[in-house]
Amino acid sequence: MEPTNQDLMQLENFAYDLATQSGQKIINALINPGEISYKNQSNQSKVPNNPVSDSDKLIEAFIRNEIIQQYPEHSVIGEEEDAIGSTTEPFTWVIDPIDGTTNFINNLPIFGCSIGLMYKNSPIVGAIWLSTSHALTHGVYHGNINGSVQFNKQKIVIAKNQNTVKRRLHTLPYGVPTRSNQTDVRVSGSAVFEIALLAVGVIDGAYLNNMRLWDIVAGIALLRAAKKETWLKSEKTWIQMENKLDSNLPLPENQKNIKKWRGTIVAGENDDVLMLKQRFSSRKIIKVLVLRILAKLKYWIKLN
Repeated sequence: MEPTNQDLMQLENFAYDLATQSGQKIINALINPGEISYKNQSNQSKVPNNPVSDSDKLIEAFIRNEIIQQYPEHSVIGEEEDAIGSTTEPFTWVIDPIDGTTNFINNLPIFGCSIGLMYKNSPIVGAIWLSTSHALTHGVYHGNINGSVQFNKQKIVIAKNQNTVKRRLHTLPYGVPTRSNQTDVRVSGSAVFEIALLAVGVIDGAYLNNMRLWDIVAGIALLRAAKKETWLKSEKTWIQMENKLDSNLPLPENQKNIKKWRGTIVAGENDDVLMLKQRFSSRKIIKVLVLRILAKLKYWIKLN
């Protein structure tokens, strides 16, 4: 049975409370994040990257336990641990305990905790706790597919006059030129941070490349609640994430493969989405890559 509006509100409230509690645990953990490991550290030929702290693992375990107690029939997919539950269960929680772990372990206050819910692979509820916000305080952006986006259960007002603010903010992949005729680029180191601020209008457009499921489920739910135009590219096909229950993510059936799944998102206001799609056409991407290679060659020649 499809979730009713009352069901969605209950699920959103649960996600909000859970994100709030998890955010407090993250704040407490700043003093001592615990031992830090790296997901590629077994490969001696690579520079260590993609850090995982003890705090990531402990907070994910806390979130999982709370979900299982409240909704034992639901499935759970998280970044740090194996998925639990049945692939036939229509409700699946997708969690990222700390997105922006490199920022977190370096005490750069730009990171978040993402808790999203899918119904038959359609993101319907999102709650994202951020270390800072449009209100200059930590808190939770939350919403559901039939509602609106709120911050700490309050209506959001962004004082941004488009008639006077002529430079628009976009978030783009690393290595892309940071300016265009109309936009400036901001790269935060946290996808959920950028998506949440996109949903409320601080950021105007985003091109988020090669995202994992836990990076985007809560964010897509917020974008849909905010009525932002949202497109997803998986493999070679662009899919518009319309604001309805049957607009689903093209996920594999096997849970192990779901953990490996990646997708690209373009989202924002209509003009920004069009601008970003044009900027990242295949021909322009090749041009950017060629320019990056040439820049590296020039640098290497100077060193030698």
